Amino acid sequence: MQLLGIDVSGKKHKKYVAHVKDKYGLIKAVHFGDSRYEHYEDKTRIKIYKYLNHYDDVRRKSYKARHEATRHKKWSPSWFSDKYLW
Repeated sequence: MQLLGIDVSGKKHKKYVAHVKDKYGLIKAVHFGDSRYEHYEDKTRIKIYKYLNHYDDVRRKSYKARHEATRHKKWSPSWFSDKYLW
C-alpha cells in the first residue's frame, strides 16, 4: 500500500482521512482521530487540530498501552492515530 495524502475528514466526529492506494490500484479512505478528544501532538502537515495538543506523557503512555493490540496493524485507523496524533 502507498500513502497518497492526509486531508481533513468530512465524516462526523473524525479529524483526518488518509488516502491509501492498495496493490491493485484501488484508493481507500481511512478515517482516524476523534475530533471531540485531545491527542498528544498533531504531526500531520495540516495541523488543523493543533489546539487539541496536550503534551501529557502519562496520557500518551496510557493511550499506547490501551491500543497495543491494534496500533501496529499498518494502514489501520489505529495505526494512523498512533503515528500522526500520539
